[in-house]
Amino acid sequence: MNSFQKIALGALLLSATGCTLIDDSERKDTYVPIGWKATDLPYPVALEFVQGRLIVASGDPGHCGIHVVDTATDTIVNYYRMEKGHLRGDFQLAARKDSLLIASQTVVLTKIDLTTGRRKTLMNLEPSATPTSSTVTPWSSEGRVFIWAKSPYYFTELTAYSPYLQTLRPAYGITGIVTSGGRVVLSEGPTAKLYITSYPNVAAVDTLDLHQLTGDNKGNALAMTSFEGSLFVKMQLESPDSAYVAVVNATTLALEKKIPLVNKAFNTGRGHLRDGIWYLCGLEDRSLNGGGVEAIDLRSRTSLGIKVSNLEVGGNIYDFIPVAPGKGYVTFTVSDSTSGSYHHLRKVSF
Repeated sequence: MNSFQKIALGALLLSATGCTLIDDSERKDTYVPIGWKATDLPYPVALEFVQGRLIVASGDPGHCGIHVVDTATDTIVNYYRMEKGHLRGDFQLAARKDSLLIASQTVVLTKIDLTTGRRKTLMNLEPSATPTSSTVTPWSSEGRVFIWAKSPYYFTELTAYSPYLQTLRPAYGITGIVTSGGRVVLSEGPTAKLYITSYPNVAAVDTLDLHQLTGDNKGNALAMTSFEGSLFVKMQLESPDSAYVAVVNATTLALEKKIPLVNKAFNTGRGHLRDGIWYLCGLEDRSLNGGGVEAIDLRSRTSLGIKVSNLEVGGNIYDFIPVAPGKGYVTFTVSDSTSGSYHHLRKVSF
């Protein structure tokens, strides 16, 4: 029994929160766009990189699903159809070893084993018990996967389904969940608070106020990652218009450094970490530049500048995934005054 299968042990707990477990692993897909060029895929909205292959989620009504791309040939080699509602609105991808988790704003959590192709709906919060604005979001860190949900609130790890944490009820969304030094840290957006717990021992939760720690009273904590014993939190200030990464010692919770960022724009997504480099995407900047993908070297604790600009691709970059040194894929939007915004996928070099 693997760690994901052990979730069945928590069926009673899930039932108490309005959840059901559904096994749809035997479901057969009839539409398989094998051989398509990945860049021809309509409405790409989220990216991951697993087992040396690119994972692209498409929200297009006619091609809704998870597409596996061979980056050497840039072609789709496998496809998993998803219900249109399961990819509606805001949704996230998280990778763990050879599996992929897909969570949507419709609070459906699906696991796909990329080796066997088996698929299982792990969690489905009933609409009657959950407001339409609620989300279930997966986060992966150091080989562990955590789930954060709102209405009902809970936070848990996908292992043996340990008791979920009910004491965290932030007024705003969680923007990051990472592990460091045996502890689990959650970041909260506009309040810029960090919640630290020795999960699954959830009896005590420490809170760190980044506003107080950094001296910036109105900063937003928009993304977080961990690396070599430190926490890295993207802080966004509206006035004056600036952005930096706060480096916090994960053990002492002391502020170690502020890394100034080139891109002052609000970032989109949680960013991707590869080989000690954290890649963050930013929308068009109001005063300095056109935004884009900025690389932060977490070892030297310096910004390496903009690697792919919004001006270069001709739109606002929403996600970027590195697949090899100097190579990656971006999703971006191009607005049309008549038809609205179009989502595109492009392979880039830098």
